[in-house]
Amino acid sequence: MQSNTLVKLTCAALLAVLLGSVFVVAKGIIVPIFFAAIMAYVIAHTANRLSKVPGLRWCPVWSLRLMTLVIFAIILVVFFGVIVSTGQELLARLPDYQANVETLVQETFSLLGRSGPVDWGQIYEATFGQLDVRAAVLSLLSSLTSAGGTLFLILIYAFFLLSERGRFVGKIYAAATTEAQAQKILAVVAEINNQIANYLGTKTSINLILGVMSYVILLVLGVDFALFWAILIALLNYIPYVGSMLGVALPVALSIAQFGSLQTTALVLASLLAAQLWVGNYLEPRLIGKQLNMSPLIILLSLSVFSALWGLAGAILAVPLTSIIAITLGAFDETRFVAVLLAETVEDS
Repeated sequence: MQSNTLVKLTCAALLAVLLGSVFVVAKGIIVPIFFAAIMAYVIAHTANRLSKVPGLRWCPVWSLRLMTLVIFAIILVVFFGVIVSTGQELLARLPDYQANVETLVQETFSLLGRSGPVDWGQIYEATFGQLDVRAAVLSLLSSLTSAGGTLFLILIYAFFLLSERGRFVGKIYAAATTEAQAQKILAVVAEINNQIANYLGTKTSINLILGVMSYVILLVLGVDFALFWAILIALLNYIPYVGSMLGVALPVALSIAQFGSLQTTALVLASLLAAQLWVGNYLEPRLIGKQLNMSPLIILLSLSVFSALWGLAGAILAVPLTSIIAITLGAFDETRFVAVLLAETVEDS
């Protein structure tokens, strides 16, 4: 018995290593497909919500999904337009930002009791070294532009995934050896669809609320590129724990260069943190609660693993993919113990 268990664990470990290698090598193929599946979940969830609106109840489900897909495409086009315009304007304002930082450093040294001119060149070399900010911004814009083609591919994948949903059940029955096996597979898929669609749909709504709140805060406080930062904050909030901190840090860092005032930067930081805390500690627990039932430690570990495999894309996909793995493992007696270890709470049976 013990030897069989050891063999199973060894095979599972080897399979995990093999899959990890495949995920790294085939990153360019696998990641767009996963993102397309996530987008298909969100689109299907949104279409189901729209079907309950009084004026849209008569519309076929496929038309609502197509309409939602078109809206997503328009949003992506607008988003990339905002990115390009923000990058161009940021490059134009870099000299002003540098001058503001120099003034702030001079004032800080004065408060510390040091008088006389500050050797900015020496400070720059000691802190930033040979970092070329302009080249870094241009490289980032180039990466984002190439990502536009990937997003277009994701939209195409999502369209075909949505069009295949109606024929999926028939394919499962045709592929399964017995009707019981087909029903078990469909039950697992239904649970995955239900949990992931509800989670992603609710999480997307929460992120939109956070994005709007952040936009209003940044606009009122006069922070440059308020729309861009608000969109980025909403997207980064898909990443558990780390995303919210990063979403606050970036616009706060820009505010230092823009205003050259620690008081104004502190106000920006406090306002954005207040929005994040309200969403994270009040709104999100009320709307999402324990939908996915995953241990916080497991979430952090999955975040580390998928980030190492796929970078930022892996960080965004970490929670949905880990949830899918947990649901699948929990459906079979041989692997149910792994799903139990991944869960935060376990119901007595």
